[in-house]
Amino acid sequence: MKTFEPVAVTSAPAFRPEFFRLPKVGQRDPWFGFTRRYFYQGEERGHWQLIRLRSRGRTRGAVMVPYDQVADFIRGKAANGGSE
Repeated sequence: MKTFEPVAVTSAPAFRPEFFRLPKVGQRDPWFGFTRRYFYQGEERGHWQLIRLRSRGRTRGAVMVPYDQVADFIRGKAANGGSE
């Protein structure tokens, strides 16, 4: 009789990216758990700068979120006790 050890499954990847794609509508990003709207609002308020990529002549592209800028924002919030 063979027995197997349970394997721990995590939803977040084990690496830390430099940038990651904006989450799809209705979903949250796997690193911070923020919504698409939260990232757009954070950019409007000046907390971070989203990166927009598209090919010349195209109307659609990809929006990338800078991991380090969002992490710095969260660390700053934690240091200030969550106040703006």
